[in-house]
Amino acid sequence: MNKKSAYPVISASNTAHHGHAPKLSGKIAKIVTPRSVPAAKLMSAQSVLCSRRSDALIDPPSLRPYASLADAADRLQKTNPKLRRDRAEFLAQHWAEEAPDGRVRLSSDPRHKLPFPTVYRIEETYAVWRNITAPTLWIAAADSNIPKWLDDHPEGEGAADSFDVVKRRFAHIPDGRLVTIADAGHMLHHDQPEAVAAAMEEFLE
Repeated sequence: MNKKSAYPVISASNTAHHGHAPKLSGKIAKIVTPRSVPAAKLMSAQSVLCSRRSDALIDPPSLRPYASLADAADRLQKTNPKLRRDRAEFLAQHWAEEAPDGRVRLSSDPRHKLPFPTVYRIEETYAVWRNITAPTLWIAAADSNIPKWLDDHPEGEGAADSFDVVKRRFAHIPDGRLVTIADAGHMLHHDQPEAVAAAMEEFLE
């Protein structure tokens, strides 16, 4: 048990398989399936994730303050270089609020940074998606880095169609439409709000 944990965590590392947890890439756990990973390894992965979650609850994440709204707008543009300055300043006014000490603090919940406590199994997600009966719109950004985060992405950065892996996943939704927004990154609603709104309006008509 991790001495820092808020609650006991059972480890499966001493099983006959001596399994290690699947590699974690950034904040996204490696996609595993019952066929590809032995049960002991899944148990080990689960224990690691629970331990990380409990440790994070003891010392929860926080969001740093900014000197001004202009500073917060700078932060938005640093994260998203495609964001225009006028839009960054507009968003900063709604994304942050002035604190009593005169600095600016984000109006968001830092708990979204907490690690997930469960192993992500893609086949379970597919099973849910296959039961979606409503028409579904998936709006993707042409310059999104999401495909690079997906562990089974086979094409590489120089691929002719970097969204092939997204399309394979989207195929599990019975009545779905995939729309790609050009010249937009992960925060596509910031980069191309008019194009995103147009795609939604067309879908809802």
